Amino acid sequence: MTSRGNPDISIAGLGTVGTVKKARKKIEQDAMLLANRIALLKQEELKAWRKIEEMKKKAQDIYFMKRRNEERQREVSIIEMNR
Repeated sequence: MTSRGNPDISIAGLGTVGTVKKARKKIEQDAMLLANRIALLKQEELKAWRKIEEMKKKAQDIYFMKRRNEERQREVSIIEMNR
């Protein structure tokens, strides 16, 4: 039978119409899964960059706090030497 709705029709050596439809559906599902995975990875990357920036800021804050404390200590030392 060669009617359009017959799943037994062969398409140029690719298999039956039903087989081709199943394969196409599988490919579309795989594409959607990959798109979702890519989106998730992008979110994770953004989260990682935010964390990196946060840690850089904390490191910078610690550095300046240490320098400020060292300067205060020098001032205290100078004051004590002048007494």
